[in-house]
Amino acid sequence: MVRSLSVALVFAFLAGCAGFSVDDAFKQPTFDHQSTRLTGITWTGLTGSNVIRLENPNPYNLPISEFKAQLWLADEPWIDLDSPQVTNLTANGSTSVDVGWSLAAAGLVQRISNAYQAGEAELELRLTPTYDVPVLGPRSFDFSHRFTVPVPQVPKVQLADWRVESVSLTELTLGLDLMIDNPNRFNLATSPIQLDINSGNQRLSRLGLGQLQLDSGENRRQSTQVTLSFADLGLSLVNALRTGTWPENLSLDWQGGMSSPDLGLNLPALDGRVALGN
Repeated sequence: MVRSLSVALVFAFLAGCAGFSVDDAFKQPTFDHQSTRLTGITWTGLTGSNVIRLENPNPYNLPISEFKAQLWLADEPWIDLDSPQVTNLTANGSTSVDVGWSLAAAGLVQRISNAYQAGEAELELRLTPTYDVPVLGPRSFDFSHRFTVPVPQVPKVQLADWRVESVSLTELTLGLDLMIDNPNRFNLATSPIQLDINSGNQRLSRLGLGQLQLDSGENRRQSTQVTLSFADLGLSLVNALRTGTWPENLSLDWQGGMSSPDLGLNLPALDGRVALGN
């Protein structure tokens, strides 16, 4: 109370000085963007935060009565964020606030049709704190910062080519060439990928592919072999493979864990059906 009265008296004194207004006794607080970081990523979205430094150049405290925070996308308001947890700027002091956010990839794509194709999207963080300035009353100021986030996309695994390597009286050996595609703007490192060969609901064989590190936008071919018995395949599948036709009811399913060294984050393990090449 005593400090508030002192500040008010100073303002009143300055207001009486020739050529000096009350507004001259107040300097606008400043903003400084310190960092943007991703804290988590999945194949459907991502989380992160921006750290902003607020500085009060005035010799008196500035209480903050309201603090609005928004993310804008394509120059329009998109997401209202939780208010930063700061209620006061000390005299001639500063503080850093951590503004967290969570994004759905589908929401980005709804606003920006080419977000998947671009592999990234530009966002704008907008902050509007309202300060209770002594004597002058509430004053609001705007701050904005643009930053770019990746739009995660599921890697693709395709059977690029295959062939019958050898045939015996009881089994045949297939050569498989798999193409693994990383469509993301960040690199990917895989754990050993597990590949299952299935006929309907029956698993005929399970094999593993080696670990991979894929740069952004890179395609990588991996070749492997698998030996299948005639008893497991059945006559119709054997005949189809021997004549160079991949049977419709013979499927390849894959699964594996992934991370991104670029982002320093793990991604959820994936599983899916291997697409057949043309």
